[in-house]
Amino acid sequence: GGGGGGGGYQRDPDAFASFGGGGGRREAPAGCKLYVGNISFDMTQGDLNQLFGPYGRVNDTYLPTDRETGQPRGFAFVTFSNPDEAQAAIAA
Repeated sequence: GGGGGGGGYQRDPDAFASFGGGGGRREAPAGCKLYVGNISFDMTQGDLNQLFGPYGRVNDTYLPTDRETGQPRGFAFVTFSNPDEAQAAIAA
């Protein structure tokens, strides 16, 4: 063990509140959000939009990264404007 310092990161509750978490991300209607696994580590949100754009209107893409390293974690979430579009992407 023995965790080092956080590189000058201070636990300031105000700074933390504006980082990630709640805020303006509306929760998508049921069935609109797709989990996309096994994606390439150099995939970007732009790539996801291009990939899923043909199936419908992509409202949101999210590429989680590893908190420690900042590396992509190899999966993503794509949110469509309606469940039919999401289903079309799944069926493709």
